[in-house]
Amino acid sequence: MDRKPPDGDSALRRQLNRLLANARENEEKQRRLDALEFDLIATTSLGELVQRTADELLESKNFGMTSLNEVREKLAQYGLTLRGD
Repeated sequence: MDRKPPDGDSALRRQLNRLLANARENEEKQRRLDALEFDLIATTSLGELVQRTADELLESKNFGMTSLNEVREKLAQYGLTLRGD
């Protein structure tokens, strides 16, 4: 005999899956932000940051293309770019 979960169970399951997916995405974003924060602390000013190349930033742990693009976007807001960009 096949038992089908009530509709409320499947709706709850979908909601839980969405919550888990959001939590995973937030954890990933937090890791990128932590890496960026660490790098920015090590790089004490925007002047020092803009003297670094994209390749130099990508060498940082947990700093990938998404983080690099976020840095480039933020620098662009101030009319700045990384060295070599």
